[in-house]
Amino acid sequence: MKNIIIFVVVVAGAYFAWNNLPGLRDQVTKAANKYGGWTEEARKSDPVGFIEHATEQLEKDIKEFEAAKTALVSNKKSSEAKLEEYRDEQATSMGLANSIKEQYKIAEETGNWPITVAGKSYDRTAAITLVNNLLATSKNAAARMTDYEQVLAAIDLKSAELTGRISESKFNVEKLAAQKELVKIDSLSAEADMLLAKVNDLVEGNSKLAEEPALTYEDLVKDLTKQAKAEEKAAASDAANSAALDFLNS
Repeated sequence: MKNIIIFVVVVAGAYFAWNNLPGLRDQVTKAANKYGGWTEEARKSDPVGFIEHATEQLEKDIKEFEAAKTALVSNKKSSEAKLEEYRDEQATSMGLANSIKEQYKIAEETGNWPITVAGKSYDRTAAITLVNNLLATSKNAAARMTDYEQVLAAIDLKSAELTGRISESKFNVEKLAAQKELVKIDSLSAEADMLLAKVNDLVEGNSKLAEEPALTYEDLVKDLTKQAKAEEKAAASDAANSAALDFLNS
């Protein structure tokens, strides 16, 4: 019985406060809109409140997206450097393999073994093993080049998306500032209503973009290193030198 009485008193108090304290009612409504989402009805009933909320959120989005774009630029430079590194590695490996190939053919024709490569002597078996390693290095470098080319394409795509979001957000912040003054002195027009609906969609879209996982260079390197080690292990377990022999005899 005591609990029932307390419940009735609380409900009665809340009812009285809601109907007799407009300031409290206004604050509760704004909080509900802010954290629960602005419906069309809520925007129409409190356009100034929505404009202030949307402006604050868009300005926050702009800062976050600009920071993300700056990070992408840094990631792009790092990825471009790695791409060039693997290009050089592939070119060096294939250059040395082709040099050995020329000497290998001469030695096979003349029987003049061993051959000398970069100041070191190699008999036939050692030369084949070396070429096999060089071809594996070249193949791995080519795979990494493809990875980084894909990452660079993804970075460009994400950067363009962020640029578009930043531009659209800045544009609408300016429009909202002008619209705020209008709705203060006049009722919400159909044009203004459409603007607020569009801005609401933009805010929600920005939120979804902000929730996407960041494309970081560190995560990329971690994934690529793991993949490269797996491929190197697979190559090491392959004892056959047929690829090297095919190359040398081609």
